[in-house]
Amino acid sequence: MGLIANEGNAEWIAFAIVRARASGHTPIAAGPPTGDWREYAADLGAIVIEYDDAPVEHSPKDLLIEAARERGFPGIVVHDGRGDRIDLDYSIAKLLEGDSYAVEAVTGPVIETARVLAGIPAYNEASTIGDVVRDVSQYVDSVLVVDDGSDDRTVEEAREAGAVVVEHGRNRGYGGALKTIFEQAARTGVDHLVVLDADSQHDPADVPRLIETQRQEGADLVIGSRFVEGGTTDAPLYRRFGLIVVNSLTNIGAGAIRPRNWVNDTQSGFRAYSRDLIESLAADDTIADRMSASTDILNHAVSRGCSVVEVGTDVSYDVEEANTRHPLAHGLTLVHNLLLTFERRRPVSTLGVPGFASWLVGVWVSYQLLVRFSTTGDLNFTTGVVAAILMFVGLVACLGAVVCHALSLFDE
Repeated sequence: MGLIANEGNAEWIAFAIVRARASGHTPIAAGPPTGDWREYAADLGAIVIEYDDAPVEHSPKDLLIEAARERGFPGIVVHDGRGDRIDLDYSIAKLLEGDSYAVEAVTGPVIETARVLAGIPAYNEASTIGDVVRDVSQYVDSVLVVDDGSDDRTVEEAREAGAVVVEHGRNRGYGGALKTIFEQAARTGVDHLVVLDADSQHDPADVPRLIETQRQEGADLVIGSRFVEGGTTDAPLYRRFGLIVVNSLTNIGAGAIRPRNWVNDTQSGFRAYSRDLIESLAADDTIADRMSASTDILNHAVSRGCSVVEVGTDVSYDVEEANTRHPLAHGLTLVHNLLLTFERRRPVSTLGVPGFASWLVGVWVSYQLLVRFSTTGDLNFTTGVVAAILMFVGLVACLGAVVCHALSLFDE
């Protein structure tokens, strides 16, 4: 942790050094040869560098970076000493995510106190993010945009529109951006978090309906749905068919198979979260970084007994690059992730039942083969191999189900 001192910030330097050391980081303070900061820094165990000890062409930041390199530190977070409180966790995360040896410290709470926060994950959405931020700002107290490593003007457009922007040093995926939103919202203590897409698919005018429904029904999660009363979408027919398959698998995987628990639009990115669910999601490390995060979040909510409500909303696909991935590839990825979820969370039904069925079929084929051999003396080698494979696969699947079930009980 690199700190730039001056004659008027000695107490702040002392406070920052104490916090850095308490968090396990080595503080380095650089400043002029006058002032109380030197004594404070030395007494508190910081590395002290005075300007007079170095060439004049070096800036204080350069001195801090040079000192860190000389001592073999893997990187350094630098603060200009203006007195703002340093957010150590996010500053270190920013350093680890990026490729730079030194980064500027993240200071203070990222978001001012807000009852309703809009969170927008964004990746290369410069053409739409400004309008989305301005439109949704009418209905919320603050707007947070998490830029997921864009290489266009997404960050600049979002800030110019009035959003608070958190930048990922690299592209972490839709789920990675959502996790940052949950973490920021949990730190701020908002009452309601509304997440919507950055590409104008969702109508910000629907935000009040989601919030009002959440307040009236006390729901932990309110989903802006395309497929309930009041919802509309111009999604192509093939996409609707794919969503039917994905929705069915997601509900089965989450255990929401009763009609009253069934979620009609499991992949909607337009959602409102309660404070309790925000805090729970912020602490969940199992949410995937990519597009399957929507499913993981729903599984998280259902498995913890959270109430889920759907509200009809408008979703438009008549936007530029509404989805950068091919629909078939996207759908297959979702199905693959859902099957992995089944295997992890419901191993008995996913592995055990099919495995037992395979074993039974193998036994039946073997029995028929033996009966035929005893009566005719004819032994079909191919049929015998098939029967053996069926029984072997069935036994392996059953054993895997038992092991996975035991591990799931252990995790609980």
